[in-house]
Amino acid sequence: MIESFKEDQRAPACKLLKTEEMLPTQKVLGTVWNVEKDCFSLTTRSHEPEELNPAAVLSYLMSIYDLLGIASPVLLVGKKLMHTIWMEVKHWRVQVKPQFKAEFGTWAQDVVKLQGIKLDRWLGTEMGQEVQIHAFCDAAPSGGYGAVLYVRFKGQGGRGGWQVQFLVSKVRLVPMKMDSIPRAELCAAQLGTRLVQ
Repeated sequence: MIESFKEDQRAPACKLLKTEEMLPTQKVLGTVWNVEKDCFSLTTRSHEPEELNPAAVLSYLMSIYDLLGIASPVLLVGKKLMHTIWMEVKHWRVQVKPQFKAEFGTWAQDVVKLQGIKLDRWLGTEMGQEVQIHAFCDAAPSGGYGAVLYVRFKGQGGRGGWQVQFLVSKVRLVPMKMDSIPRAELCAAQLGTRLVQ
């Protein structure tokens, strides 16, 4: 199939590809796409910053571009840690306390583990098949809320039981002025509604 495209129309990694070789991985909107296995994965930094200050923590956190929300639970912990560090230090270049260095180190180890997560690109649905989208929303007293969407459909060719695939998720920190869990639950419901639309 690759040969059906002119060489100047191919991705740079595919220009010199021979048909018997394995297909390369491509980076698509910050997500790694393994063309051979047709699955997505994340890339993360493998090393922690040398000097730990709010600017370095924010840089590390923002280096994880997760369009699908695969890493949402881990990113929420990082956002909460960044918020706590900022409320303590309130200056971009001031070194953080040793307790925060330990917390950041533990979190950074969890971030590196994200590289092992693989998510199939194709959901497994067919044309004309009944597909349901299920949204789950929740807020936590610890200061975060989120929503996740799953796709539910009958097995191949209508045979077999129902299958469920992850679609997308988003998380947010609860604003500082928000004082009640019901209000945070409403924010989660709004986030879930936006994801569905």
